[in-house]
Amino acid sequence: RYGFTVVPDLSQAELAIARKKLPNEPRVFELAGYIDRRRGRWEDSMHNLELALGLDPKKAYLLQQIARSYQDLRRYSEAAAIINRALEILPNDIGLQVAQAAIYLDWRADPKPLHDAIQAILALDPGAAAGLSDPWLYLALCERDPASGNLAVAAMPTSGGGNR
Repeated sequence: RYGFTVVPDLSQAELAIARKKLPNEPRVFELAGYIDRRRGRWEDSMHNLELALGLDPKKAYLLQQIARSYQDLRRYSEAAAIINRALEILPNDIGLQVAQAAIYLDWRADPKPLHDAIQAILALDPGAAAGLSDPWLYLALCERDPASGNLAVAAMPTSGGGNR
């Protein structure tokens, strides 16, 4: 319909080969989890991401991605618990702090934690504004705060949006 053909699942076939040759390599399961998530295979995605986490339990980025999946699945208490684990590893990570606060906006329609987190980060490091521009703009829209929205847009890097 759109001028392209569906290619057989070559990525999963390659990962199956890698899984046989590298059975304890967490990245193989992590990649499979991301591919499954992108394709809407949530159960398979979570299974693979949990296997990767079992092999590499201190990888904060993987914990953040698992939390993101839980959040997409509206399993907010699990998302919050996983983000807390990631923050134990990297307590000063701005992305994790924002992710933790954003869960409560989705879970309880409470913008205050995200508002407070963004304001605290900006107070410590005004240069962080560009990296916060996407969640900051989303927050401004949720709070119906055009002045804050304008600040978030002004902080966006000219190369595109902030971190997502």
